[in-house]
Amino acid sequence: MKTNESELTAIADILRTQGKVKLYTAIPVIFLLILYFFSFATLLDKAPLLFFMIEMVTGVIFVFVLIFLNKLSFKWTLRKYRHREPHGNIIVYMTADDVDKKPERLMVTIDKLRAGQQG
Repeated sequence: MKTNESELTAIADILRTQGKVKLYTAIPVIFLLILYFFSFATLLDKAPLLFFMIEMVTGVIFVFVLIFLNKLSFKWTLRKYRHREPHGNIIVYMTADDVDKKPERLMVTIDKLRAGQQG
């Protein structure tokens, strides 16, 4: 029972970290995209074309970051917890889509995956 509680705590830590990574990445990117939106006309009219092109390219990159933010945040979280105990034993069974699940439900899924590998 003690192992189950520590694994539930580890799952909650992993999910919490992934959520924080998503939040701390999304807020600055969205802020910059809003800033870009209001500065496009000024850059086009009064600045060299190079600045406008740089803003266009980085704006497209930021949009792709937002589209793939769930996968990126999971990769960063995986990199952080891969070699830590007990997180490392758990995160190898997780995917980027597991961030929306409750820790208890995710524990059941992980136990089924572990049983499938052993059997």
